[in-house]
Amino acid sequence: MGARENNRAFPSIQGDAVASRASAANRSICAPDMRRCGGVTGAGAAQPTGNRILDALQPQDFERLRRHLEPQALVLREEIERAGEELRHVLFPTSGMVSVVHLTDDGASVEVGLIGNEGVTGLFGLLGADRSMHELIVQGTGAGLRVELGVMREELEVNPDFRRLIFRFARLVIANTSQLAVCNGRHSVDERCARWLLMASDCVNASHFPITHEFLSMMLGVRRQGVSVAAARLQKAGAIQYRHGHITVLDRGRLERGACECYRAIAATFARFRGAKDVQAGRTGGQRLSAR
Repeated sequence: MGARENNRAFPSIQGDAVASRASAANRSICAPDMRRCGGVTGAGAAQPTGNRILDALQPQDFERLRRHLEPQALVLREEIERAGEELRHVLFPTSGMVSVVHLTDDGASVEVGLIGNEGVTGLFGLLGADRSMHELIVQGTGAGLRVELGVMREELEVNPDFRRLIFRFARLVIANTSQLAVCNGRHSVDERCARWLLMASDCVNASHFPITHEFLSMMLGVRRQGVSVAAARLQKAGAIQYRHGHITVLDRGRLERGACECYRAIAATFARFRGAKDVQAGRTGGQRLSAR
């Protein structure tokens, strides 16, 4: 698949048709409880938003940002950043999941990170870059809060607590990216497939989510046939069920046993990020990557 074809596979949220769908989705997601979308419509509206960084801010610091927060839907398979494009906004997911994908010159792709409600997109922009290095693609439908990059850069300058939270998240990203580099280079497709399904399940906080073999193969940077064989083995073992483009995790223990040690390492890193104290080696102790 060439680079142009790859871009067409993930329509940008800047297109008119997508913007219309996103607007409608924003209304349906945010209207029932605007406090879960940052309380952006009412004076004095309170936290929590559902995003761990925003919810860790002091009330006075959040109030300063509140008027800049814009609810946005996360619509499956849509891009929220494109490699090489100017960064203008950051997004704090409150639910759902965003894949960070690296593209090669020949159009091949591999996922190098996942962002859920623990983090923020546009990290390179917050650290001073003007353009995105990666494609950011919505993998799990949800919602988030968008803010202009300039506003957040100003907040970093004046707010040491916010700066600490962003740097802490940056350390998490670096640690997990390093672990994924090891995973992609050393472990089998079967192990990586199980690891990805566990991470996705944790990130969306659900055992049932949409994913096709073709898309999963792109995330893992392998042939579709290899993913199909790996998924068939996991299904035969009773760990998952795959039907009509949806995965259901049936037996989490079996799936964890089928994954490489990278899942356990990443789960432990997330637990430390959240401040969890009791993480047993080889298990997440029920504390998943993005549990609220």
